Amino acid sequence: MKIAMIADRLTMGGLETHLITVINELLRRGHQVLLDTAFIAPEIRLQIRDYHHDFQQVDWSASPVEDLRGFRPDVIHAHPFTAIFRGYEAAHSMQKPLFVTMHGLYDFGLDRSPMGNLVCGKVKRVIAVDHGVAELLSRSIAHPEKISVIYNGIDFNQFQPKPLQRLERVALGLHPEWPTLVVVSRIADGKERTIFQLLDCVATIATQLEGLNVLIVGGGSCFTQLQARLALLADAAKLRVLTVGQQMEVLKYLTLADLILACDRAAMEALASRKPVFAINAAGFAGIINTANFENILLYRRGYRQFSQDELTQELVGLLQDLPALNQRAQEGYAIVRSHFDIEKVVGQLVDLYQKV
Repeated sequence: MKIAMIADRLTMGGLETHLITVINELLRRGHQVLLDTAFIAPEIRLQIRDYHHDFQQVDWSASPVEDLRGFRPDVIHAHPFTAIFRGYEAAHSMQKPLFVTMHGLYDFGLDRSPMGNLVCGKVKRVIAVDHGVAELLSRSIAHPEKISVIYNGIDFNQFQPKPLQRLERVALGLHPEWPTLVVVSRIADGKERTIFQLLDCVATIATQLEGLNVLIVGGGSCFTQLQARLALLADAAKLRVLTVGQQMEVLKYLTLADLILACDRAAMEALASRKPVFAINAAGFAGIINTANFENILLYRRGYRQFSQDELTQELVGLLQDLPALNQRAQEGYAIVRSHFDIEKVVGQLVDLYQKV
């Protein structure tokens, strides 16, 4: 099958990781893929594994129809944001089936505006990456009957459980034996607030645990503010706090952790690496992910709330004081992502949708 993917600027984030993981699995299965994008960062492009020379990438021109004409796709699949309108233009002109994947809690391109109604009328399926997205879309688009839920997919060949890397902690400047928190998050979009609240607590946590490492992986518009806050903690006793900024390869940092703080796709990748995850996002904290709460947190994006400083401190101290219990949560989390988010299962569902039209 020949599949044209249309996307906006691909730099760094969950949408990019989702798209690259899906493209790689489609290519592995022998499908032909063309990626039509406004921009793709070189480090993102290098992640595409063109097994059989079945991949093409083109930069947006003034005409999406001309971008796709030579490829002659069987289906067109658009991702947010402006790419949705370009996908509609190409699908309408070429009379090809159109799919749209919605990655977040928004309805841009499919809302009840005149243009949104046109797109929604043309699209064959609107794919939501979780039930939280599907619920929002069901209330706001003209054709909710077209919604399908296909989860984010994790490549388990890429994210594999590895032993705790104490020597790597030393190489980064962390203490090899202290409990280690690794935060994986964009430092923007409101998520910085929960990270800053964590930093307000870490000196107290370090005192109670008699030592604590904190490693922050991620970048964003509030990164300079983050660095200023880290400078204030430089002299805290029994505490080492570092940031490595935005990273393409996060697995090596996940292996340093006793506990990871993350949300959405980053949380799934950490669970796939058999690490326990304490869920955080812009809305607050949802606690340690386990079999009782994962549906709320990972499938519906709910269960987050504000914690007081004392509550957050005691919650994290309690978790880090009981590493055997944390290991049990890691085993539960690994089973959860294996069952729900395997990229082979996810792309199988996607291809089934393509073939039905």
